[in-house]
Amino acid sequence: MTTHTSTLLCETTDDKLVLDSTKKLWQRDSVQVSLDARPAAVRDKDDRPHQWSEMLPIFVSPGIKSGEMILLNRKRLPKDIKVACVTTAAGHNTEIAVPVAYLNEKQGGEWKDFRLNIGVRDCDSETENGIILWQPHWQLVNEAVPGAGTFRRKK
Repeated sequence: MTTHTSTLLCETTDDKLVLDSTKKLWQRDSVQVSLDARPAAVRDKDDRPHQWSEMLPIFVSPGIKSGEMILLNRKRLPKDIKVACVTTAAGHNTEIAVPVAYLNEKQGGEWKDFRLNIGVRDCDSETENGIILWQPHWQLVNEAVPGAGTFRRKK
């Protein structure tokens, strides 16, 4: 049986990789992907700051050596999701394959759209530790932009 997936690739350029295995994930160079696959009618009327429990957060950091990738909350991820994050000569690359069945399940039928945000955390030092987000932060009411990062399926 073939598992159909939606795949996200993120190529990150970083002049100084910080991958200290004694540090927490948010203290290391990493990628943060937030996926909200709830039906648009539910997502759009939800005026609360976005709740982590209602979305799929994927936080990953490559290891110094192959096989040392850190993936936060691995047990909370859908069964067939695939995540890989490896160092490269220029930084690190991340690949995430989300089963289409997950999107369908969250929407109660064939998926129509989902909301996605990607953040890259750069931790060059204790004082230079920030995240660059593709879209405004969903959890900060004063920064959130309704519908930002929404992908719609073409019919």
